[in-house]
Amino acid sequence: MTGLAGSRRYAIFVDAGAAIASGSAASFGRVLPRRQVGFDPADLVAALRSEAETMVPDSELLRLYWYDGSPDRLPTERQARLAKLPDLKLRLGRISGGGQKGVDGLLMLDLITLSLRDAITDAVVVTGDEDMLDAIEAAQEHGVRVHLLATRVPDPRMGHKTAEALIAVADRVQWLGPDFWTKLFSTPEKKRLEPDADRPPVRHGLVRDFAEEFVGSWMASADLSAQAEVQEGRPFIPSDIDRLLLKGAAERLGWLDEPTKRALREAFWETLDA
Repeated sequence: MTGLAGSRRYAIFVDAGAAIASGSAASFGRVLPRRQVGFDPADLVAALRSEAETMVPDSELLRLYWYDGSPDRLPTERQARLAKLPDLKLRLGRISGGGQKGVDGLLMLDLITLSLRDAITDAVVVTGDEDMLDAIEAAQEHGVRVHLLATRVPDPRMGHKTAEALIAVADRVQWLGPDFWTKLFSTPEKKRLEPDADRPPVRHGLVRDFAEEFVGSWMASADLSAQAEVQEGRPFIPSDIDRLLLKGAAERLGWLDEPTKRALREAFWETLDA
């Protein structure tokens, strides 16, 4: 690398969807739908920048790139507030069929482009997605050190676990635990959700909570064609997804009678439509 002539400069690449989902799991013990996670964008960016600085001391920040989805690539109110922060570049993919499209590609493109142009010596990547593996290795081949800010998810069955392949290939890994996320995130109830055993035994409330968690995890991993197939088969949930839904609910709730199954399937569609 010759462009920086011995100086060190870094950029931060934040996969917002993955970060917020894994942070939700670390904070609340389950993945909440995005709309239920309250946070101040400026506080979250400042906290991530502070963690990144400890990984690349004595280096100059080029900027923080924030990758997210939005209908027609028009920023939401929260995204518009983010875009106004100094040293931050908002990069938007589309939301289509309930899922994001093009977000990962934007992150990969920026990481590789900045590496090829000798614009950075270090990259701090906030993601857990194995799809980033090729882009990270391409950046490393051009002399960029890639550091991973990863979140420990308490239960791998929730999804959003940092891919082992990313951990193996990153030059350094720094873990963000519940203490990092709980000071930033809140729920509409303004309190951390407690384990299921401590919740009031309201059957329909527990069913709805589990359905929201299940749908959130499924949508994060399902591509657009899979999501479209599910919608086309409505009102019947595909058998493989239905089995996972019922099996997970039985393990979580400790019971699964026929009325509960019906309520669970209804909550699945309600959450998908939300």
